Amino acid sequence: MDKPTFAIYLAKLRNEKGLTQQQVADITGLSRARLNNYEQGVREPDLSTVATLAEFYNVSIDKLLGKSNHSAGSEKGRFLPVVGAVKITADKLLVYEQSLGEEWADSEDINNENKFYWFQIKDDCMINEGIRRDDLALVCEQLDVENGDLAFVALGDGQTTLRRVYKKDENIVLQSANPKYPPVILSDKEQNEIYIIGKVKATKRKYD
Repeated sequence: MDKPTFAIYLAKLRNEKGLTQQQVADITGLSRARLNNYEQGVREPDLSTVATLAEFYNVSIDKLLGKSNHSAGSEKGRFLPVVGAVKITADKLLVYEQSLGEEWADSEDINNENKFYWFQIKDDCMINEGIRRDDLALVCEQLDVENGDLAFVALGDGQTTLRRVYKKDENIVLQSANPKYPPVILSDKEQNEIYIIGKVKATKRKYD
């Protein structure tokens, strides 16, 4: 009987990292015997174990389980990098740090003309729009957005966050969807204190 996609892909990921089953077992806390059974396709893991392995290998649960036929270059979309941290240099250049693997993006949310990334959300400022801390935001990299757009921005202290961007007269207002976070109002002279990284095209919960 053919091995399930999960078993084949699990072994492939381990081999790509150059690890033995025992090394993976020591790091994840799973037994080597269980890992061997998963890779041989003789035992199926529970969801908690799948989440542990997906996090260890920096892939989505769906990708690990082979639940989609997504592949790089597919007309229906492609995998994009997940960024955990962003650094803004003194000359306003973006440096993406802390790679968290890849996530699938549907073609309706992306194009071939712009740069797109998934970013891990670090706060709950948009909780009333259903966006939680540690969710992922698909961002089209661009320096400006339209009035009312949801944007991924870097504040003056280097913190990255999601905010609705409203333009009123010469001011910019960064509006949250959580009363714990008051609006940030920036005059024309203060607007160089923030950096609009891009427009949010979609959000997703990596592990639900």
